[in-house]
Amino acid sequence: MTEQIVENAKFEAQKILEEAKKEANRILSESALLKAVEKEAQKIKEKTFNEIKLAKADAQPIESIFKYESCEHLWANLWKVQSLESKKYSLFHSSQKQLTDFKYSIIERFEGVVNNHFLIGVFDEYGVNGQFGILNDKGQEILPMIYHSTDNVLEQYKKLV
Repeated sequence: MTEQIVENAKFEAQKILEEAKKEANRILSESALLKAVEKEAQKIKEKTFNEIKLAKADAQPIESIFKYESCEHLWANLWKVQSLESKKYSLFHSSQKQLTDFKYSIIERFEGVVNNHFLIGVFDEYGVNGQFGILNDKGQEILPMIYHSTDNVLEQYKKLV
């Protein structure tokens, strides 16, 4: 009886070892495949980088792609665009006409303000203290950024319109 138990244990151990070998081979094969994919991805990345570098040297349009951090639709044909360098926003018309300088920490639609007017603001270097105003769809500040709260700017705006 004891011999039978030992034989069964050996048989089970052999099955476990075979399964472990299969799993190890699968993992090694996937690892090799992953390394090959990573190597190919690196080649593509380098090739793409070199193509972009060459294109930037030859053509202006490619360079312009890399000037902006983000672009967000605000209303109608108006977009807020964030500078890659300063991280500040500017108002653009969809005809690619820049309506303001890149000087705003925020340009947002704001409840209580008509569709073609936007809340603008700048914050200190800590992103805490702000000054707010209102911008129209032509890029003109109709309320200068002198208000220290959005409530104050909204109150003054209601007097204006």
